[in-house]
Amino acid sequence: MPLLDTVDIEILRTAQESTLPDSCAVKRRTSTANTTGGFVETWPATTYTYACRISVNGIPDSFLQMAAERRRTPYILTLAHDADVQISDRLVIGGKTLGVIGFASVGTWQSALRVVAFEVV
Repeated sequence: MPLLDTVDIEILRTAQESTLPDSCAVKRRTSTANTTGGFVETWPATTYTYACRISVNGIPDSFLQMAAERRRTPYILTLAHDADVQISDRLVIGGKTLGVIGFASVGTWQSALRVVAFEVV
């Protein structure tokens, strides 16, 4: 018998989602052909909007090392476990535009999606 069943996991997810005080807009990158045979990448209007929490605490060491090498401040955003966020997305929260660099949550017991991002300069 597993330690947590689907009901337990759903209770955890609901509790986690009730503690997300902020809102972030997800912008999905699109590529459009230009007149010279290349492509232009843009992040058009908001694809999704989710409740979230933004923090600079709890970032895994591998991302902290990457941030130090690039001299950037990493952020971690916590969203609902089933939020549709991809590595190429941009997240807009509180006047900041962040580029997703990775994820700090995986597994079947995942109660939230934890997205690691840098501010887009």
